[in-house]
Amino acid sequence: MKEKILSRSTTLIAALLVLLMASALFSACSKKAKFNPEQLKDGSYTGEFVDDDENPSRVEVELTIEGGKIIKCEAAEYDHNGNLKAEEYAAISPEAAKAVEGMREYPDLLLKAQDPDTIDAVSGATISLDRFKAAVWDALKKAEN
Repeated sequence: MKEKILSRSTTLIAALLVLLMASALFSACSKKAKFNPEQLKDGSYTGEFVDDDENPSRVEVELTIEGGKIIKCEAAEYDHNGNLKAEEYAAISPEAAKAVEGMREYPDLLLKAQDPDTIDAVSGATISLDRFKAAVWDALKKAEN
């Protein structure tokens, strides 16, 4: 009887340790450096994100930095054939239309927020936001002092 209790206790403790280690690893890997606009050099910087799935999309952004602020942002998303995702793409489905709408809105949201991580997703365009943010971070890395 004592052996069963010890065995269950050992198993429970081992499981808790595994969960704690996995949690610590996840939080360590997911932490980004805090965004510091004061470290940005004035100028124009491009950033890109390319999906690695079988039909990859590509997002390109161009940021203009002045006085530690993002004063201009342009963004475009392209399909796996290099075609701009715009009205024709939006006509494919309601989901595609939401993605195009999101990509149109995200540059203005970035100009207001100034921090890519604080932008909220346009309903139905969360994947587009993730792609946009990755491209923006790519450009911001190039703008760091």
